[in-house]
Amino acid sequence: MKDTGPDEEPAGFWSYAHADDDGEDGRLTRLAGRVRAEFAATTGSDLVLFLDRDALSWGSQWRARIDAALRATTFFVPLVTPRYFRSPECRRELLGFAGHAESLGLRELLLPVYYIDVPGLSEDSADEAVALVAGVQWEDWRGLRLEDEHSSAYRKGVARIAARLAALAAARAQEPRGHVRRLPRPADDRRHERLARWHATASGWASALAELAAAAAQVASVVDRSAPRLTTATTATEREAEARRLARELVQPAERVFALGSGLAARSVELAPGVLSTVRAAADQRDDEGTGFFSTVLGLADALAELAGEAASTRLVLGRARTLSDELHGPVDRIAAGIRGMEDAHTVVGEWARLVRRLPR
Repeated sequence: MKDTGPDEEPAGFWSYAHADDDGEDGRLTRLAGRVRAEFAATTGSDLVLFLDRDALSWGSQWRARIDAALRATTFFVPLVTPRYFRSPECRRELLGFAGHAESLGLRELLLPVYYIDVPGLSEDSADEAVALVAGVQWEDWRGLRLEDEHSSAYRKGVARIAARLAALAAARAQEPRGHVRRLPRPADDRRHERLARWHATASGWASALAELAAAAAQVASVVDRSAPRLTTATTATEREAEARRLARELVQPAERVFALGSGLAARSVELAPGVLSTVRAAADQRDDEGTGFFSTVLGLADALAELAGEAASTRLVLGRARTLSDELHGPVDRIAAGIRGMEDAHTVVGEWARLVRRLPR
């Protein structure tokens, strides 16, 4: 690889569920160290890997590299497990990085390590984060994770990850300094047409958000009516009967929350590359059309933030109610999945808004 300045050294974000690392006695973090050492041994260059999202260095480097449009080679390595997709922090990191990488034509910088089997890992998954991972080339470690860390098979697996990172870093190093890729645009895809389509989409989102708020309010109303009866029930039979009644009342709004939340998440992930690219382009054309686009993005982000805040308390109440009867598992889990989708949409759209807010006035 050609020489780079200190700010252009390849770096990566090692994204994992901390509970997985604890359960594996630190094997996930040790794997990161072995990959880093192998990269250095085979390339002669250091690879900075940020492991702890709670550290200040993670947050500052994350923002700096994202905001610089990934000009410096920046990998994102998610350690894929069932817990990974249940972690709000992991999902935020994955969806945030993927949107920027896609918008810059750098999807190859997302390199999942498939560590523990995830049922339903498919591009057709209703979970947009699962579908995203399923659609990229991963390194399969489901068998290797059970090998001794000093075994030949394990070390070869480490070498494969390091070699793939090194190849990507070398390819990026051959591009002109400061080069930023752009998404290809059709010849007839004029700016005002793109923005007009965006406003039409945003209008549909506003309607979906209103429907989702109404469905969430219906769920809250059903729970509020049932809560006093659940708390005053004096026998297990009475509590079970009330829990079954609550489950029946939740079925319809649960399906609505799930459909709307999942739909918003899927649509936001689909739109993210184009919107982020448009934000960067519109920064150079601050006319009324561009200003209207920015205002719409900010309005959607604020609406999703408010809705996500309201839904969080509902999810906590339902989580407690879920323990009262097996019949509540289905509708409560559907509501939780819908709320998770809404939170994912909030993550994605919030990143659009963050990019808009940092533009020069």
